[in-house]
Amino acid sequence: MLLVVILGAGWLIWPRRPVLGVSYVNGRSATLWSTTAQVREATATLAFGDRLEILDRDGNFAEVRTAKGLEGWVDMRSLVRSEEWDQAMALLAKAKQMPIEARGHTKAVGNLRTEPKRQADRVLQLSRDVPVEMLERRVADVPVAKSADDAEENEDAEPRKEDWWLVRATPQGQGEIAGWVLGRFLEVDLPSPLPDYVSGAGIHPVGWFVLGQLPDSSGGVVPEYLVLGTRGTEGLDCDFTVLRVYTPLSKRPGYGTAFVESNVCGHLPLNLTAATGTGGEALFQFRATDATGRTSDRKYVARETSVHRVNEEVAPRVAKARRSAKPR
Repeated sequence: MLLVVILGAGWLIWPRRPVLGVSYVNGRSATLWSTTAQVREATATLAFGDRLEILDRDGNFAEVRTAKGLEGWVDMRSLVRSEEWDQAMALLAKAKQMPIEARGHTKAVGNLRTEPKRQADRVLQLSRDVPVEMLERRVADVPVAKSADDAEENEDAEPRKEDWWLVRATPQGQGEIAGWVLGRFLEVDLPSPLPDYVSGAGIHPVGWFVLGQLPDSSGGVVPEYLVLGTRGTEGLDCDFTVLRVYTPLSKRPGYGTAFVESNVCGHLPLNLTAATGTGGEALFQFRATDATGRTSDRKYVARETSVHRVNEEVAPRVAKARRSAKPR
């Protein structure tokens, strides 16, 4: 007992090693090694989000202390600094309060960053097929590596732009996280049969919504969809340029196009009041910029297969789906 007391007192009064900083595990897991030597032993497995105190550094490795008091060496590529982690947690808190514009998944390996630009710090690398909630779109200039020879020649050239999305993700085996991902690494998950219709119309979808429920050719009730999208290249000033409403056909299986509006410069978020009951009235609105640069609200009403703007200065544009028409 006396020995235990002496050892405990010694541990309390013994000067602890100074902490150089704090980092967090930013991968699915990280291995805590006994040493940086080639012959070493794995002493623990660290989980995503574990807080680590940095005690020393040696090349690509950091000596760390865990919350449980374990000490060892970790590959620094598995860590993110506390400043970036705090930014990621702030983004996650913000993301939880934002409306979801679309649900999708990563179609390639991509980095989750603290800001919508390639130079921003990486919080996490998302693998392929990770489900994401898409919340906000931003546009940023693509970095251009210029040599001394062509720097002056390209000085006045317009920078190429690319899309970024703020997403909330829950990678398998890891906690919930939020950050910015390049738009080209994401794909919107459309319900069947919308992918065929949207692809056939040459639309890159950025969001979809259920306006209400309508009867179909089988006598059942299925959703009526609103799809937002773009055509052409990324980096547009508009979040979407095309609206399409797809309504179920009454005389054959499938959907018809009840409403089309192209060449609109729309901005997210879209506010929707879905129809209640079968064949009710749905309302949706968003901000749009006209050719003069003036921004205003656009409001639409959908009643069964009829959709039109309710605040147009000219006659409303109404289109009805031909219930027996060929699906498109």
